[in-house]
Amino acid sequence: MRSCVVCEVAASQWCGGCGNVSYCGVKHQKSHWIEHKAACSPFKIEQNAQLGKYLVAGRNLIAGDLILDEEVAVIGPTGDEDLPDVCLGCYFPTHGYRCSKCQAPLCGPTCETRSNHSQECTILAKYEVCTKIKKDLGCLIAPLRFLLLKSTDTARFKKCIQLSTNIDERRDQADFQVTLRKAKEFCTIFTDLTTEEEVIKVLCILDTNTFQVLSAGSGYNL
Repeated sequence: MRSCVVCEVAASQWCGGCGNVSYCGVKHQKSHWIEHKAACSPFKIEQNAQLGKYLVAGRNLIAGDLILDEEVAVIGPTGDEDLPDVCLGCYFPTHGYRCSKCQAPLCGPTCETRSNHSQECTILAKYEVCTKIKKDLGCLIAPLRFLLLKSTDTARFKKCIQLSTNIDERRDQADFQVTLRKAKEFCTIFTDLTTEEEVIKVLCILDTNTFQVLSAGSGYNL
C-alpha cells in the first residue's frame, strides 16, 4: 500500500501527471504541488506504428532521478520447464512441500496463508489443478492471478486489461500458435472461469507489458 507523501497515511490516490507520488486526498495533493511541480512528469508517452507506446524524457534528467514508481499488478513464476518447482508464495525452492489445501508447491506452512499464493489457493483446490498437473504449473499462475483481479481488485483489472496486446501483429507470428494452445489448455483446466478469447488477450498483455526479474535470494526468474 502506498503512503501519502505529506502525512504518510495509507493513500489510494496519486499524481495524475507522473504517478510517482501518492496522496491521501485532494487537500494534500494541492498543498504539495508547489514542492512537487518541478519533479512532475519526467517523461511523456508517445506512440508510433513500429514501436507502439514508449516513453521519452519530458525534461532534462540526471542520474538518480525517479522516472516511474508503480505497485506490481501481477507477479508469478515464469513457468520455465527447465527449472525445478518453486514456492508460489516466495519463489524459493520447495523441497517437496505441498499446500495442505490445494497441493501447490510451497516452501512451507507460512506461505500457505501469508504470501501471494493465498489469492489462487481456493481456485486451484476447486479445480483440483495440482493433482491433475505435475509439470508447467508455473505457466498458469500469472494469467490466473491476472484474471482473479476481476473479483479481488476490479479497478486494477480494468486498468490492466486495457494495456497493449499487439495481437494483430502476433497473429502472423509462428509462436502465436503456442499462445492459442496455452489459452485452450487454460480453459480446459478452469472450465467455467473464463473464455479462450479472454485468456488469449491476457497472455498477450503479459507478454507485451511484463518483464523478468530475479526473485530476491532465490536466483529464479519471475
